[in-house]
This record gives sequence, structure tokens and C-alpha cells, in this order.
Amino acid sequence: MVKNVTKYPIDMKRFFYLLIATLAFVACNENAPEGKSSEGKSSEDKTTDSSISCDPAIKTVTSYGGTFVVTVTSKKDWTATSNQTWVSLSPNSGQGDAFVTVTVSQGIEGSAKVLFSNGDGSATLTIERKALYQGELPGEFSVSETLKVRFSKGNLRYHPLNKKWAFAEHQWEVVGDDNTKISDTYNGWIDLFGWGTGNNPTLATTTGSDYSTFVDWGTNKISNGGDSPDQWRTLSKDEWLYIIEGRPRASSLFGVGRVCGVDGLILLPDEWMDIPEIAFNSGLAPNSGNNGYETVNDIALSEWSRMEQAGAVFLPTEKSREGTTMDWYSGYGNYWSTTHSYGSKSWSLCFYSYMIVKNADGFAYFGDCVRLVR
Repeated sequence: MVKNVTKYPIDMKRFFYLLIATLAFVACNENAPEGKSSEGKSSEDKTTDSSISCDPAIKTVTSYGGTFVVTVTSKKDWTATSNQTWVSLSPNSGQGDAFVTVTVSQGIEGSAKVLFSNGDGSATLTIERKALYQGELPGEFSVSETLKVRFSKGNLRYHPLNKKWAFAEHQWEVVGDDNTKISDTYNGWIDLFGWGTGNNPTLATTTGSDYSTFVDWGTNKISNGGDSPDQWRTLSKDEWLYIIEGRPRASSLFGVGRVCGVDGLILLPDEWMDIPEIAFNSGLAPNSGNNGYETVNDIALSEWSRMEQAGAVFLPTEKSREGTTMDWYSGYGNYWSTTHSYGSKSWSLCFYSYMIVKNADGFAYFGDCVRLVR
């Protein structure tokens, strides 16, 4: 009897634990809304989540505005609405899967929501319109498989007497023959620099060893580029060539042209969408020689303004400088990279109206153009 008395309380304790657990489980299920588990997720919710979707779901554009395409996947007819008037959609309704062109107008910073709905469910596209950094153009350019940059609004220039760095106000502006006046006391602008002379912009010797160390021009304070150090940088050889031939659709995203009467190379951003009223010929003018720009992409100011707002970049041609002498030939462009080639030579993006020179290894003491990126 003693043994039975000792064992009985232990069995009752286990019974009470089991009873309490059972009652708690029943209570949780009775309190949950009909059709849902205690986690609050129903089978109907899971079906709704997959009934319609949009890709991308988040998009950032600059204050210049822009246009991009959204892929809508839907099992039924759908409609699309935006909560902001600065977002337009084409089409704004459809049957099943579709592509929707989203146009964001120019304006201040703000956020918009686009709701895609098909009756069974909905999907939301969030658009963030953000201001550009000072001096930055809106177009995004892939320079590798994982990295994109934006270009500065004009070629880099320097005022020796005032010790001031700035970007040209317009993409087609160049200093020209006044670069021969290069000196520490010159009271004017220069925009042709020896390779890597970010710390010594008026260096004009023709001794290769004087240019053996590269200092990026972007380390300086640029007055109309944020006026803070280390905000900009120079592209490498591989990055320049990736823009020209490595990124998706690369061959259709550049072309020679004349903008406001100046010859040069036009680069289009990754997500370029054609402007129907402007005929743009991609690539280069085959065997056109020095006159190729006359018949390829002769773009007026009004047309260029629209292209620039859509992200286009223009690299104007300019003579090179050697010491204090200007090269006689002005039909090509040379833009420095960070890449040292060999000996006293470094690589620059060199283009004519009919070709881009992939092995453009020039003497580091040449005075060439500089176009910075962020």
C-alpha cells in the first residue's frame, strides 16, 4: 500500500500537465480567425500572394525623372493606379502577363506607390525620386557586371591662379588653344592634364618619369561638384571598355555625333529608351574619315536637352597638348584612365569618327581630357 500511495501522485501530475497542454491548444485554435492557423496565415492568403506580381518592386530614379519598364505577371485581368500625378503608366490595365512603361516626370524628391490589382490580390511598386549629387548627370552606366556609375556634367577644368577645380557647365564645352598658357600663375581655365596630375595640374614637362605616380583628380574639391574632396574618380581602362563593348546592348548604346556644333562621342545609359522624334545612329561611321560627324547624329540644342535629361553623355573632341604646344589635329578625343600601360605610357579612351582605339597607349606627359564619375 505504501508503494501505491507513493506512485499515485506522480501519475496524476503527468495527467494534469497533459490536460493543461490540450486545453491551451484548443483555446488557440478557437481564438484564431476562421480559416487561419495560429500563425495568422491562411491558405487563401498564400493563393492571393501569388496571383499577381510586378518586377521590379522597388525603383529609384533621379530628380530628372525617367522611364523604365515593369513586368506584370497576373492570372487575371488587372488594373494599375498611382498615388502620385508625377507617375504615368502605359498601359494602366491589361489581360494576364504584360509589360508596363512607367514614366516619372522631373521634380523634387518624393515617393510614389503604384498598385497593380486583379481582384484576387495586389502587388505594389515603390518609386523613390531622389535628387542628384551636385554636378552629376542622371544616366547610369555599367562599368562591370556589378558596378554602375554616373558621369559628371562636363569635362574637368582648373584655374591655376585661383587654384579652383570645376566642371564645364555644358558637356560640349572645351577650353581649346588656351591650354598652351598652362602655368601656376595663369589667370584662366585649362582642361588638358598630364596623366595622374591631380596633385600637380599645371605640370607640363615632356619627361615621362615626372608622371610615374597617379593621383586621381577626383580627390580634389570640385566647386560645382559638391565642393568636397574624394567625391569623384577616374575610370580604368577596363571600365571604359566595358561601357563600349562589355555591358548588355553595348554596341547600340554609343555613337559619334555633333552636339551644338562640336564633334564627339555620345554614350547612352544602360536603360536608354529611344526618343522617337530624335533619330540616333548607334556605333561609328564606317570609313568616314574626318568628315564622319557631318552626317552622323547632328543634334541641335533642343534635341540634346531631351537626350541629356534621359541620361545621355557627350564626350567632346579636343586637341591634345604636348608641353605648351597643341596638337594640330582636332578630329579625335582622348580621355585619361587610371591605367598605366608600360614605361612612360598610360591608356586613354581614344576615338575618331570611325573607330575607337583599344590599345591607345600614349605618353603620360600628353595633356588629355578628364571626365570624372561617381
